[in-house]
Amino acid sequence: KEFVTSELDLEIKRELVVQALLLTRPAPQNKVARLKKQWKPRGAGEIIALDDEGKWALSQKATKAETVRPDAPERCPALEPIDFEDLVAPEVWEYAQAHLSLYRWWVRSCGNGRDSLGQAQVSRLLEKSGLLGESGGALFPDRISCQLWLSRVWRELAPGAFGLNLPQFV
Repeated sequence: KEFVTSELDLEIKRELVVQALLLTRPAPQNKVARLKKQWKPRGAGEIIALDDEGKWALSQKATKAETVRPDAPERCPALEPIDFEDLVAPEVWEYAQAHLSLYRWWVRSCGNGRDSLGQAQVSRLLEKSGLLGESGGALFPDRISCQLWLSRVWRELAPGAFGLNLPQFV
């Protein structure tokens, strides 16, 4: 069965691509070629995350090849910005924010070149977040009960492994 694309469909798709390129403001070709020569890939273990403002949270200053050109929505009247906070159910937004915070803590706690967390780091997380102690929201009365619980659970979560990777941690 042969599919035929109408002229109108092709024109609409072409216009959408043009509008998207206007929005993203790609760099000129000569600049891209020059910066491509300067670009060096980051280490395999280095994760590049975004902060709350959507900017790269790099471990060091961004190189010229990694600088981000801001979008130019005023050049693209056909596309409208989407406000995800208004469109998403509050529970879903809270869930996503909690996972983002957890991910950021996990990356910070792993350290350079590592991709797993040990029992000591997880224990510190529980302590810093107020889940240890005599307070009303505490899960464990003291550090020893927390360590006993962690060692018991650790055998199931990371059998024979030093630490937890991100999916195991979540």
